Amino acid sequence: MMNLTRKTALLSLVVLTCAVYVPSLRCGFIWDDNAHVTRPELRSVSGLGRIWFDVGATQQYYPLLHSAFWLEEKVWGETAWCYHLTNVLEHAGAVCLVYLILLRLNVPGAYLAAAIFAVHPVEVESVAWISEQKNTLSAVFYLSAMLVYLRFDQTLQKGICAESTISIRCRPIVTTKRPAREPQKPNRHRFEASLKAIVGRCYLWFRPDLRRQLSLAYRRKGRSRPDIGSSHTGHFPLPKYQRNPHDYPG
Repeated sequence: MMNLTRKTALLSLVVLTCAVYVPSLRCGFIWDDNAHVTRPELRSVSGLGRIWFDVGATQQYYPLLHSAFWLEEKVWGETAWCYHLTNVLEHAGAVCLVYLILLRLNVPGAYLAAAIFAVHPVEVESVAWISEQKNTLSAVFYLSAMLVYLRFDQTLQKGICAESTISIRCRPIVTTKRPAREPQKPNRHRFEASLKAIVGRCYLWFRPDLRRQLSLAYRRKGRSRPDIGSSHTGHFPLPKYQRNPHDYPG
């Protein structure tokens, strides 16, 4: 496995995913699939507008998902196996993205982890059930955003290093320069810590009672604000009223 080239690994993951989920192509519409696939009254252009702006037009308000269903209905109508094939291909894309992300983070056993993600039984409901295309679709967008962020992070570090090198070489001419900085590879722990920090702050935003308790506790310790999640949370400043327990709105 360690000697696999990246393209060969990606191709083998796609083949593995498709081979495992081939039986789902024969499932047809099951349970509430007919209620989620675009109904006749929503198949026009005006129906697409209703999908986005009329909350009760679809069984559940997932405008991006139902827009995908709307487009799929235009392409292959009510052919059930095509919807299942779309789900399988989206899952295969998500598997490839998992593999690329783990490679970018230098995680050992990236191929094995991606293969387990491809065939794990917990994924069956999302892949074999047409109504759950929202899971496979959102996974592709979510993992794509993560991969783009990691690439941006690595490019930024290289750019800072290059700028520092140029500044040092031009020192006799340039009066100010940015301090030299060693290039850094994307760090899995730093990424996880930042993600925990963001999730923690989002959670506290909806829990004013916990914000008050945390602010009081940290105030007793003489600290200006709590570091939720990790020491990196200084990059995400709290709203003003969260720093003083007496300034809460309402």
